[in-house]
This record gives sequence, C-alpha cells and structure tokens, in this order.
Amino acid sequence: MKKRKKRKMTTVYLMMGVVVLSLVIGLLVHYQLTAKQTAVKEPVTQEKEEKKEEIKEETKDEPVQEEDEQQVEEVQNEEEPVNEEEPVVEQAPVVEDPVYEEPVQEVPIYTPPALSAEFSDPYSLLVVANKKYALDYYFEPTDLRVVNATGNRTHYLRDCAASALETMFVAAAQEGITLVTCSSYRSASYQASLYNNYVAMYGTATADTISARPGYSDHQTGLAADIGDHDQATVFTQAMENTVEGQWLYAHAHEYGFILRYPKGKEWITGYSFEPWHYRYVGVEYATAIYNVSPDCTLEEYFGIEGGDYAY
Repeated sequence: MKKRKKRKMTTVYLMMGVVVLSLVIGLLVHYQLTAKQTAVKEPVTQEKEEKKEEIKEETKDEPVQEEDEQQVEEVQNEEEPVNEEEPVVEQAPVVEDPVYEEPVQEVPIYTPPALSAEFSDPYSLLVVANKKYALDYYFEPTDLRVVNATGNRTHYLRDCAASALETMFVAAAQEGITLVTCSSYRSASYQASLYNNYVAMYGTATADTISARPGYSDHQTGLAADIGDHDQATVFTQAMENTVEGQWLYAHAHEYGFILRYPKGKEWITGYSFEPWHYRYVGVEYATAIYNVSPDCTLEEYFGIEGGDYAY
C-alpha cells in the first residue's frame, strides 16, 4: 500500500512538474516575443522623436526664411511687374535682301571755285589758307627751320620766311625798334587745341572770329608770324596798331616780303577780326604790289580769291 501511495505521489509530482515547466516555457516564449516587438517599436519611436525635434528646429527658422523670401518677392514684384498674359510665340524674322544706302555726308552750303596750283600748292608762296580753302590736315612743310630772331620762345618758319623775318628784325633794330616773334608755324593738331580752348571760353561764333579751325590756319603754311612789341604789352591786342612797333611794321613790312594778313575793316573778306600783329610772307614782289594798291589790301582782294565765312 505504501508503495502504491508513493507511486501515485510521484506521478502527481511529475505531472505538476510538467505543468510548471510548461508554464515556465510559455512565459519565456511570451517574454521573448514581447521583447522583440519592443525592440522593433523603440527605434521607430526614437526616429519619430528625432524627426519631431528636427521639425521643431526647422519651424523656429521658418518665419525668418519666409520673411526673407517674402521681401525678395515684394522687391521682384516692384521691379518686374508680373506679366499675366500668355506668352507670345515669336515668329522667325523674314530675311530680306539688304538695301544699300549712301553714307550721310556733310554737304557744303556752297562750294567755292577751285584754285589754280599757284594758290593751292602748299609750297607756293601764294598758297591760300582761309575759311573757304583748307590745307591738308597733316601738311607740315619740309623746309621748316628755327627763326634766329628775338622771340618769346623757339619759333619755326619755312626757310624763305625765316630769312626775311630775320632781315626785317635787324632793319627795325637799326632804327631803334625791337620786334618780338610771338607765334609762327602751327600744326593742325596744335591749332585744334587753341581753337577748342577759344570755343570753351567764348563759344563757337566768337571763336571763329579770332581763331582758325584746324586745317584752315594761315600759320600752318609756315609763312605767317605773329609779331609783338618789345615788352609784349600789347601782343595779340588791337592796341598794337598804335605802338611804335605796330606802325613801323605797317609801313615797312612789305619791303621784306610781308603783308598785313587781316586788316581793319576787311573782316567780311578775311573772316577774322583785325589783327595788327599777324603778317604773312608772300615775297617782296607781291608784297610790294599789294601794298601799293593799299596797305589794307587783302590777299583775296588782290588775286580775286573768295574769302568770307566757312563754306560748311
């Protein structure tokens, strides 16, 4: 009997152990499944939390960016109006044969008659440079030399004119007259700077009465000289007419081949105001012949050459 009871008890204990073991195994299995699910959920939750934090940080900056973008859009809207019209489809331009057009040129108001070589050859002693007839802009005499006479600086004239001027200065000095060379040969570029200065100071209309445009200057011939008194007190002024030097030149310049180029009362012919200091070399023969007609006879009058204002 005792043995049976022990067997029964043993069987009961074994069954209870099996049940307990099954419960333990079930709990372990359940715990492992729960742990796996929790492990999967935690990274997702962590990622969500991180994204939430990033969104919060971005949300802090968004108002500034939106304000900046709004300001940029407002400036663009002010500068470039929005064209709400539908875009126009551009058609390919029609290619036409080019039409030849003559270049526009400055047409002279009046074309003066052509001059003979005696008056148009730049190396002729009678070459004319006035408001109707211009020299070549780049003309520069090849026989220029330094004038060995009293001057306010170094001056150049063509050899024949320089020699005549030197002789005249010596003759004047023998009579107690001191003459001074104040201006001589001028290039067209130098004349342009002088003329432009006068235009800036007095305007074109007045400048044209006291200065030649480049290419039209008597000085470019290398045969003209501006002569002043001993102290140059009246140089380039009409007051020189009444000085001892001015009166001597007016009476004797022709003896050395010079004429008064711009006399008083002949402005309508020469195109310039009276210049008692400006003398032009034409040679003794022609200077004397012109003087014998009148000390105020012009080159244009004597040879019948057109003068006056510019043709353009």
